[in-house]
This record gives sequence, structure tokens and C-alpha cells, in this order.
Amino acid sequence: MLCLAADPGYTQADPVPIPVQDEITGPIKYNLDGDDILIDYYETGISKFTADGNVSLMYTFDGTTWTLSTDHVELTASTENNDHANPLNAVADGNVFMTDGAMSFTTDGRIDIDFNKRLIESDSESVIIEFRDGTVTTENISIQEVTEGTGDNLTTMDFIQTFGQTNATIRLADSGFLDGNAFSNTTGSMFGSLTLNFSEVEIETTDSTMEMVNGDPFKISFPNQTVVMSSDNTLAMPSCEITFDPPTLKGNDGVELSVGEDTSVVADFLNLIYPQTGNNFMYVEFIGLCSPPYPEIVPIPEQRVIILNPDGTFTADIITITINRDGTRRIVATGCASFEMYLQNLEKIAK
Repeated sequence: MLCLAADPGYTQADPVPIPVQDEITGPIKYNLDGDDILIDYYETGISKFTADGNVSLMYTFDGTTWTLSTDHVELTASTENNDHANPLNAVADGNVFMTDGAMSFTTDGRIDIDFNKRLIESDSESVIIEFRDGTVTTENISIQEVTEGTGDNLTTMDFIQTFGQTNATIRLADSGFLDGNAFSNTTGSMFGSLTLNFSEVEIETTDSTMEMVNGDPFKISFPNQTVVMSSDNTLAMPSCEITFDPPTLKGNDGVELSVGEDTSVVADFLNLIYPQTGNNFMYVEFIGLCSPPYPEIVPIPEQRVIILNPDGTFTADIITITINRDGTRRIVATGCASFEMYLQNLEKIAK
């Protein structure tokens, strides 16, 4: 079960291992522009380009083009054994906006670009990352770009790591076609108050790793204590993961769900899926430890899914909730289901 405790201090998680290309598979094409550009040549075969004022930098390799605008750029290039300057690294500082067309990020501070490693890093304390269906705000980022395949079969993957405080807004589904009252009732009986809507969520955590494939979000992993909030719901999990095909929210280390002011669900595993086809709009599965694939565990109430409500307490091995596109819901409890009701509630029902 999930146990929340006071955090004695933040410790940055170890970076997730990311594949790195040994070399660029094609030539780097770049263009640097600015109000003032200064070029320094060195006998070592290194050139340094310094640009100030309305600076723009564009570079392309393996079909991917990044464009950058900023106040100041220092670009180092090698002219050794080349007829042209081959960029090695660049530093941009002040009012930075950078995009590859599918993803962009903005910061008032500094970013560092390593062209050979296809690596972008920033520790500017405030970085805003925007992509299809989401925005992430964080303190530090690292973006590693990797290309696999050849010719017309290239696959470009971006691995974005955030470090420190990380806040995100993620849109998992479009709920605009639903009845406006489908999720608004957060009071009533135990199951009637079990309203869920995670089509757009606000996330608070520290550290994350996001994977993008050919410009589309593929997966976001949150390895530390994570709070996921929507209009009526709050999820607290030691860690969680979001995937986008189909949009899915998973928690495998315990989950506490709060619905409105008076209903909560505690479980060991969560699978929340927005199917992209069919009548189902959302499918939610809460799983306890005593359910398969854990048959060797002797079932006890603390290892089951628990629903708490002023009406009483309900437990089961698995509770699934299906929400259809017209707003109707179906709730199924599986295995060792039990219900405890307070006597005063029984008296109300008997009257």
C-alpha cells in the first residue's frame, strides 16, 4: 500500500541511461545570423563565432532542423581538414526559444548545444517545454536526439530529461463531446460519487524522462513522488508513467485517489486508459496485491482495493470502471468483495 511521508530533503534522481550515437550519419548544415557577428580564427583549426542582437541559429542533420532565436550566441567550429567550418558546440544566452517543429522550449537563461553528441542542456532554473498535447516546466533539462535507420526509413527519437521541480499539463483525451454533467456529480452514494475525469491533468513531481518518436510524444516516466490532478480528482503515487498510444496512465507502486471531498480509493496498481476507438471513452482498473498475478499472497483487507465513503467501506481484489462516450458508467468488483456500512446509513435506507 502507498505510504506518504514527509520528504526530509530533495535528492536528484540518477539520470536514465539514454542511447547515444557514435557519430552523425550526415553532414551538419547550419546558418548563423545576428546584428553583430565577430569571428576569431585560431591556429589550432578552431573558429569562434560570436553573434549579438536578434540572433538566429539554424542547423540540420539527418533531416531534422532546429531553429533557435536568442540575444547572444557563441558557436565554436572546426576548420581542420575541412573546406568549411564544422560546428562543434554552441552556447546561447538570454531569451532563448528553440524548436524542431514538433517540440519547443523557452528559457530566459542559457543553453549548451553539443553538435557531435546531438545533446542540448540547460540549467537555467526555469525552462518551458511544449509539445503536442502537453507543456512541462522545470529547472534543468537535457535533450538527447538519436536517429536510427537509413534513407527514407529514418526514425528520430528525442529523450528529454528534467531535473528538479517539474510541473506538467498533459492532455490525454478530448472530453468536449461528452455530456457536460457526465463528471460533475461528486456527491451521493459510494459508487455514484466515483466520478473520474483525467482527460487533462496537472502534474507535480521532481525529475522526469520523456521519449518522443518522429515528433510525437511516446512515453513520460515520473520516477519520484507524483501528484496528478484534474478538476474533481487527485492521484498521489510514489511513481507513475504516461504513454500515448493509446493514452494511458499507470501506477505500479501504490496509488491514492481522492474524488471530490468525501470519496477515496486506495490500491496497489492503477491502469487508466483512453481507448482511441470503440464506444469506451475511459477504462480504469484498480488492482490489489492479492489479485492475480499474486495468487501466493494470502488475501487480507489491506491488500485489496479499498473505497472509502461516508456510506461505508468497500473492498475487492480488482475494481474496474468503464466510462462510455455518452457519459454512462459501469463499475465491476472482482474477487473477495465486501462492504461495511454504518448503522445510521442502514436506518436511512430502511425508512
